[in-house]
Amino acid sequence: MRETRTIALTDSEQELMQILWRLGKAFIGDIMAEMPHPAPRQTAVAARLRILESKGAAAHEVFGKSLRYYPLLQRDRHIRGLICGIASQYFDSSFTDMVRFVASSGDISADEAAAAAEVLDRAQQLRG
Repeated sequence: MRETRTIALTDSEQELMQILWRLGKAFIGDIMAEMPHPAPRQTAVAARLRILESKGAAAHEVFGKSLRYYPLLQRDRHIRGLICGIASQYFDSSFTDMVRFVASSGDISADEAAAAAEVLDRAQQLRG
């Protein structure tokens, strides 16, 4: 499994990134409207957004006195990095061992296992 680095995010930063990925571009009020209630104070959300900007995960554009935020970190690349990190850290970078572990947990239904097998078959066919 190819190693892909990603930006380390706290749970609260991850929550904000999920919202930014879903909305694309958003003002702080739009972001807060998407947060579970009770939402943190606007100043706390703004501080987290500044941290995301300092990490290179998000940026903003200025509209008068308002800031509209948008993601710089690509969702798929971030997820791939997280999965590769787990595979590397816990499964000696073996995708097969990771899948075996998940499958042996008993949390996957027969339908999900069949669907996953189809996805893997299609991916193999595309590679030739």
